[in-house]
Amino acid sequence: APVLYWWAHVPEGQGITSMFVGQALLGLCLALQTSVYLWVVELFPVHVRVTGVSVAYNIGVGICGGLGPLVSDAGNRVLDPKGLMSAPAIYTAVFGLVSLFACLG
Repeated sequence: APVLYWWAHVPEGQGITSMFVGQALLGLCLALQTSVYLWVVELFPVHVRVTGVSVAYNIGVGICGGLGPLVSDAGNRVLDPKGLMSAPAIYTAVFGLVSLFACLG
C-alpha cells in the first residue's frame, strides 16, 4: 500500500524512476513468497497434490484478484484517488491483513 501511495503522489519528473524502484520492491516481495508455495505443496498428499494446490490457489486468486479492479474502481468513485488512502491501497491492505490473520491462526 505505501508503494501505491508513492506512485499516486510522485512528481512528474520522477515517474519513471519511481516505477522502476516500486517494481523492484514488489518483485522482492513476490520473491519472498516462493517459500510459502513450497510449504503449501507439502500440505497435500502426493496423489492429489497438483489438484489441491491448483484449486486452492485459483479460488483465492479468482476471488481476491478478480474482484480487485471492480472494487477499486467503485472505491475510487467514493474516495479521492489522490487523497491519503486510495481504494486500491485500502483493498490491498485489507487482504494483506486477512492473509496475516489466516496465517496466524
